[in-house]
Amino acid sequence: MFKTRLLPVLVVSTLCGFSAAHAQTTNCNTSKSGTDAIDRLSQRENCLNDRARNWQQKSQAEQQARQQRIDNLRNKYENAPANEKERIAKQMQNEQNKLTSWKQKQSEQLNKWRNAPSDQRQRVNNLANKTRGDFNNFLNGN
Repeated sequence: MFKTRLLPVLVVSTLCGFSAAHAQTTNCNTSKSGTDAIDRLSQRENCLNDRARNWQQKSQAEQQARQQRIDNLRNKYENAPANEKERIAKQMQNEQNKLTSWKQKQSEQLNKWRNAPSDQRQRVNNLANKTRGDFNNFLNGN
């Protein structure tokens, strides 16, 4: 009887401890209103969504500013004397390369944040499976 009651307690306490350790993120609402593991996981997912949205808005503004610099350089290039055109062309290429790399980094970061909740669920499932297996081995005397 003791063994059958210990399994649920062990699994729940392990899951709660695991989710509490990983539920906090920076710059998020860390209020303790959600007391169970599901609430903390949903708070973390909401926080990651907010961070992704804020970061995406900020990076779009930065991309627009960089695109504006490229457009300004194009205008300068069109009106520049022949000896300045080569220098301005290099600057335009440099700005275009920075814009391209920035877009790649943005998409990688957004994909990382979008995949974070599924990664969290996968870690919880793996931990639950390991805990179940360890406890079954304990019950069987292995």
